[in-house]
Amino acid sequence: MKTSEMVFNYLKSQGLMPEFDERNNILFKYQMKTFLYFNNDEDQAFFNLTMPCIFDVTDENRMEVFEALNEVNETTKVVKLTIADGNYRIVSAME
Repeated sequence: MKTSEMVFNYLKSQGLMPEFDERNNILFKYQMKTFLYFNNDEDQAFFNLTMPCIFDVTDENRMEVFEALNEVNETTKVVKLTIADGNYRIVSAME
């Protein structure tokens, strides 16, 4: 079974309502927040779960945000924070 199918089935078994988007990624809501699982069936050791657009990054706060992202990335094993499209997102990568 492909990783994306396992993720989809697990989410359904937990009572969530996942759906595949046009790129075969999985969208679902949990506790009023939207999550996106990026499908990468070619690399079964990589798990990419994103919670997009969780904080507005502006020119005024960009440096403070980078410092906070860097601290989290250095001290947390399973989370990788990045800035994308002016907002930062949480990307979890587990090996």
